[in-house]
Parts: sequence; C-alpha cells; structure tokens
Amino acid sequence: MVHLRVAKGSSGEDAAPIFWDDNYVSLMPREKREFSARFESDKNHGDGLVLTIDGWNVVAASSPIAVEGER
Repeated sequence: MVHLRVAKGSSGEDAAPIFWDDNYVSLMPREKREFSARFESDKNHGDGLVLTIDGWNVVAASSPIAVEGER
C-alpha cells in the first residue's frame, strides 16, 4: 500500500482539508500511476508544502511541491 500526504513545510501538519482522486493504493513493481489532489493553498502554504510518499515495502520519500498557479 502506497500512502500520499501533503504537509506544511516546517510544522509537518497535514494540509487539510485535502481531497485526493485516490490514496492508499497498491502498485506492482515498476507500475506507475498519476494522482491529483485539491485543497485551498491560501490556508496551507505559508511555509511551503511537502509531498511525502510512504507505505509498506516502500522507501519513504519527501519532496517540496509548488502549487499550481504559483511562480
């Protein structure tokens, strides 16, 4: 099971509310999948946003993300 999470940068709190098209999914080795999420960025990105991917039998990884429309 793969779990996706968007959190506020330095505090680590979840960017909430957030609506995923899917989450907690199973992927086979080398399988790829695209996900999307919707949330109100004005309330959540004061100190940046971080996407975290973790799960069973998955090496956890995090990466800063940009909100669509920001430059």
